[in-house]
Amino acid sequence: MNINLKRQLLREKKILEQNEVERIKGPSKIDKFFNDASEHPNTIVRGFSKFIYSVWLFLGMVVGALIAGFISIVTG
Repeated sequence: MNINLKRQLLREKKILEQNEVERIKGPSKIDKFFNDASEHPNTIVRGFSKFIYSVWLFLGMVVGALIAGFISIVTG
């Protein structure tokens, strides 16, 4: 058997297994909380959860940008 074909099949099998594990695992607790809160019948709770979620995403992007900037400065 061709070694390249064998390696490609192994990579595809590993990717399928990882996708299956992620599908079974489901969303994280934070995502589940915000999804449930965004469907809350109370308008105030729904709005507050959307606001907090947008702040959460913004801070995540800021942290990611800081890490990327730090890495780019270190590597020159």
